[in-house]
Amino acid sequence: MTGYEAFIDYVKKWKPTIDAAIMGSFEPWRKDGLLELHEWAKSYFLAGGKRLRPALVLLGAKEAGGHEEDVVKLAAAVEILHNFTLIHDDIMDKSDYRRGKPTLYKVAGIDLAINVGDALFSKAFSLAADYGGAVAKKFADTTTIIVEGQDMDVRWSHKHGWLPSEDEYVEMVRRKTSVLLGSSLELGFMAVTGKENPALNRYGEALGVAFQIIDDILGIFGDPKKMGKDADKDIQEGKRSLPILWAIKKHSEGKKMLQVLDKDTKTPEDIEWVKRVVRESGAVEYCMKRAREWVDKASYPFKDKEVEKYLEGFKMFIIEREF
Repeated sequence: MTGYEAFIDYVKKWKPTIDAAIMGSFEPWRKDGLLELHEWAKSYFLAGGKRLRPALVLLGAKEAGGHEEDVVKLAAAVEILHNFTLIHDDIMDKSDYRRGKPTLYKVAGIDLAINVGDALFSKAFSLAADYGGAVAKKFADTTTIIVEGQDMDVRWSHKHGWLPSEDEYVEMVRRKTSVLLGSSLELGFMAVTGKENPALNRYGEALGVAFQIIDDILGIFGDPKKMGKDADKDIQEGKRSLPILWAIKKHSEGKKMLQVLDKDTKTPEDIEWVKRVVRESGAVEYCMKRAREWVDKASYPFKDKEVEKYLEGFKMFIIEREF
């Protein structure tokens, strides 16, 4: 079995256990008569999700010499936190679909969707706190960094005529996306040992940058049926993603492309024109190259060779994924 297959099997193996822990954490709402809150939260998770981040928590614990079963609730906390960010992101981005279904705010309305997201936020912290002060502090610090990255991403889309450098882009990605992958590994390790592991965290963060770069490509050229979310959303929002940055800087029509991206409303013709410019600029090839370089940066002296094999498979998944 290849590392890729082993990683996919590992995620699938633990998904039912993680999901059971997530659903179990919602039970107090049902028992207290908060039936709608319980159902909205439950249905959101039943809609799907890869459960990659909780798998990293389990692998962090395994690398530390612990038992995966002992950190299942912490893994659930990480996944719940991740989904809190998705619910709020969809509202901010005005996204219509998530996991192949209408986004929560489209179904429940903005007010209830925000509150469900807030409920998940508090639930995640409650679960993480059971693992002690150091884990809770790391969990809180991670959340703060995620919010900072989201702030950068949203503000950049509204700064017309302006582009970040690639280093600035990487810093935004590190905060918005990478930090949770790195922290997932380290939190699992900390829950077992009580000790921080910055090197393991850096390993996960490097993979997180690669993960987001591939996500940027899919955000322009991905198949919405495979991805389960809106097509062309990054273009509609004027996102300063890496393929967009490269195309604007390298293509002869880059200046015009920036003007199109900054339009409040893009026509279907605008979107197709932007896609053409991105393709012609060589942005996809450049971004794939950078993603592979970030994957190669992920290095750690694993003691558990099975964990190392799984994470080598995760590297392959990042580069090859279509959703």
